[in-house]
Amino acid sequence: RTDPDVAGNIGISGSTSVTIDTTAPTVTVNQAAGQDDPSTSSPVEFRIVFSSTVYGFTSSGVTLAGTANPTTVSVTGSGTTYAVAVTGMNRDGTVIAAVAAAQAQDAAGNANLASTSSDNTVTYDDNVAPTVSITSFTAGAGQSATISGLAGVGLGDSPTVTIVLCTQSSTVCTAASTKATLTANVNPTTGAWTVT
Repeated sequence: RTDPDVAGNIGISGSTSVTIDTTAPTVTVNQAAGQDDPSTSSPVEFRIVFSSTVYGFTSSGVTLAGTANPTTVSVTGSGTTYAVAVTGMNRDGTVIAAVAAAQAQDAAGNANLASTSSDNTVTYDDNVAPTVSITSFTAGAGQSATISGLAGVGLGDSPTVTIVLCTQSSTVCTAASTKATLTANVNPTTGAWTVT
């Protein structure tokens, strides 16, 4: 207590301590335990871990990238830890997952920081052979045909495609039956190639 004032009011002395949480949650994104890399199967799985319990985190909070063109993400989990399954890849290449800033918040309303990773990239091989198509043409001098297809652009895939043209009666190309050898550059993004 304190002494009364001139009006006789008696004050109460004391102090109150209030802790204000202004620390933004951090988050890591990495390959899930047991995820093959390279992988030939879908989905490709990642593990997301926040530094504190967060709320409001959904699949829309995951950013996808990579040359395998992943399109779809599914998220399960709660609190600090979430499992991510990525599908929709349409070619060989990489699958990358990340979390941008402000995709979830903790109990104090602090939005998360952008994710960091030690390994958030998986090399994906769709295990599908390259395709080839040949437009029809009439044999003879001055005639031409367009040969096109899709090739892999994953790790270890060649940046070029070699096409060997042989005589019509050949079932297996040999040095004697080879008429021409063509080389086409593979588009590093789409995998498409064409020669005429």
